[in-house]
Amino acid sequence: SWLVQSGRAEVEDARAALDRIVELAPGTVEAHLARGFFDYYALRDFDSALSSFREAERLAPSDAEVVWAVSLILRRQGVWEGSTEKMKRAVQLDPRSMQKLHTLWDNLSRTGAYADADAVAERALSVHPGNAGARVAKAWSLADVDGDIERTRRFVSELGFDESDLQEGSVLQALAMIDRDYERALEISEGIEWPSRPDFEANRLGFRSIILGQMSDSVGARQAAASLLAAMEDVETLESTESTLRMIAYAGLDQRENLRREIEAAEARIRQREDATIDPGWAGVVVWAYGVLGDLDAGFEWLEDIVERPDDTAAWEMRAFFWYDAYRDDPRFEEIVQRREAFEVEGQRKAAEMRPFLP
Repeated sequence: SWLVQSGRAEVEDARAALDRIVELAPGTVEAHLARGFFDYYALRDFDSALSSFREAERLAPSDAEVVWAVSLILRRQGVWEGSTEKMKRAVQLDPRSMQKLHTLWDNLSRTGAYADADAVAERALSVHPGNAGARVAKAWSLADVDGDIERTRRFVSELGFDESDLQEGSVLQALAMIDRDYERALEISEGIEWPSRPDFEANRLGFRSIILGQMSDSVGARQAAASLLAAMEDVETLESTESTLRMIAYAGLDQRENLRREIEAAEARIRQREDATIDPGWAGVVVWAYGVLGDLDAGFEWLEDIVERPDDTAAWEMRAFFWYDAYRDDPRFEEIVQRREAFEVEGQRKAAEMRPFLP
């Protein structure tokens, strides 16, 4: 079902597979799950997907995959506490599933329940000690708990993170960016073994354009941005990802009017979509893009809107990463970061009131 995010051909393949399952096993848990995942990923019809998953849940209330599926839709709809409770149940039913542990960790992190998220990351690491996803989750949780990035650095060093691995290399790359060591960040990015797919190549070029821009290499940034726009011709990916890459390309090429038009298109789509999982992060890119244009008032409007919504950007990250450099000297920025910190405190308080997060 995840394949239907990739493009039209995959959607048609998924539709054919769905039709086959429904034909062979109508009314079964498998058929309801298949239809729900198709509606979820291919059509982005969350209400219809939830209806199918609820029907599967009625037939198999103790099926971990069914419970997990319901949790995924609830968080898309912004029902975070209900989603987290379902994810906990899914982990109880399937305690060794890395996928379920990771989505529970993600929910807890997004809602500011960092101590609980850290415990889930620790559980994932104990069950799957060599899993890159578990190692990365634990690395970021260490910083999220109290904003101490040095704990993350020590952990990464002790475990010997692999620079060539996409997930672990991305952590090392991020740490270099926090240090403003952009040459090192670029070196790591170029050494990562990126999957051989057009969307990953576009992401690599986008990162290269941004980092070269931070290094004041305007020629290199423009070349990477031009290559990114050319690569986008072959990319079929999530709407938010495509929009993000286009904003990066137009920023790198200093095409300010195109960048503004892309920002406005993104704003319109975000307001229409109501996707609580993706939209705050997409809006965060809009904030960065407004900073590139120097339109700080517009950027602050979006920051005001998203700062108290579940997202994967912690207050310490807002202070540490260059994405927010354009806003940093404005007193409004520190006020917003403090509001994010208050959101995180409240998230942990709510988590503590809920039933134990792990069996």
